[in-house]
Amino acid sequence: MIIPAKDKGLWEQLDVLPEDVEEQAQITPILIKSLGSIKRAIEYLRESDAKEAIAVLKKWDSSKPIMRKKIPLEAFCLSVNVKPKVLIGVIMQAVVEHGSKATELMIAAAQPEIVQKTIKLAKTYRGSDERRIILQNRGVLPSPKNQVFINNGSVDNRKQVANVSLGQLESDNDKIGEAVDNFNSQRMLKDKNDDHVPVIDVVAEEAE
Repeated sequence: MIIPAKDKGLWEQLDVLPEDVEEQAQITPILIKSLGSIKRAIEYLRESDAKEAIAVLKKWDSSKPIMRKKIPLEAFCLSVNVKPKVLIGVIMQAVVEHGSKATELMIAAAQPEIVQKTIKLAKTYRGSDERRIILQNRGVLPSPKNQVFINNGSVDNRKQVANVSLGQLESDNDKIGEAVDNFNSQRMLKDKNDDHVPVIDVVAEEAE
């Protein structure tokens, strides 16, 4: 690594040699390629409670802007005795946790609308699945075996929204379908006997 003479003073302030940086894992290209910039990587570090993150951020924040621009992040790591490959692991963990929190927030924000839609569908003919979900969630119906769990996405605060047995749902739908077909057949037979009443089939109500 060739350092311009005018930048040597900046390296001396960190008390790190360019040769030492060259021997370490080069995380700067990876961070720029994956996150877009070192600035973005620093933002993720600020969300971490790891001691390595705290140490690097302390050195980073106390340094002049020109140092952050001219000197790679690897050098800041070595200046506080943190290996760059350890720091990138801390950043990766922060990114994962950030994504998880963002996902939970989106699910929480969408939940009222989803519940409202589920209730609306449950009131229609084709809403047998939704009716069972709601009734099982409220404890009106027992939870079946071979359950499918739908949670709110939280690892630490899991709240069961529904326990749905797909086999039972399909069975219920078949039974309802058979009942409707039987009703229509009986109605058609009656109408033929009356010879003056038009045939009216049961039509499934569609949700808006």
